[in-house]
Amino acid sequence: PPEKVEVVYAGIDPTFTPVTDKDRLYSVRSKHGLDAPFILNVGTLEPRKNLEGLLRAYALMRNEGHLPHRLALAGGRGWLYQGIFRLVEELGLRDSVSFLGYVAEEDLPVLLSLADVFVYPSFYEGFGLPPLEAMACGTPVVASTAPCLPEVLGDAALLVDPADHHGMASAVLRVLENNELRLSQVAKGTTQAAKYTWKAAAEKTLSVYRRATAS
Repeated sequence: PPEKVEVVYAGIDPTFTPVTDKDRLYSVRSKHGLDAPFILNVGTLEPRKNLEGLLRAYALMRNEGHLPHRLALAGGRGWLYQGIFRLVEELGLRDSVSFLGYVAEEDLPVLLSLADVFVYPSFYEGFGLPPLEAMACGTPVVASTAPCLPEVLGDAALLVDPADHHGMASAVLRVLENNELRLSQVAKGTTQAAKYTWKAAAEKTLSVYRRATAS
């Protein structure tokens, strides 16, 4: 019964904050060979993450005009990942896409801080922590309308149909080219991410147990 259900959201690790230390920024940028501005995605290379859709959107952006940004994909190989690499070749993106592999936890806040935009085009998610971590690092987010991302991200992200490659490309370009929109999304993202703390999760969980034992 709905009246017996309580939702307790996960929290963001406090290490996810904007990184401004120039030495750390330079070190991580050099380590991953990201000498150009870049668009970032973080997640396992597998079908449900819709990375093929992201690649098609990225190819559209490059075809529509001069785009200095690389596409950086951070994450280990999951199931049925081979199609992602084949599509990179088919679209002629070999020199524009960086596969970073599994990224060390201490590097993630730095990468998120360096990225000009974070794109999360998944077909479905259980929660969707990476875009919130990006928001906590001051990076604007474009994400899909797939469950449960709209619930978690609210209006702090630009939401697009994961099957609409043109819409995805358009949303990313809007963030990259419209500074007013970018600043607005960064501010909204910071506020949204601040709602998700492990302290809040613990307090909500404790209140549920207290009501349960009291009844």
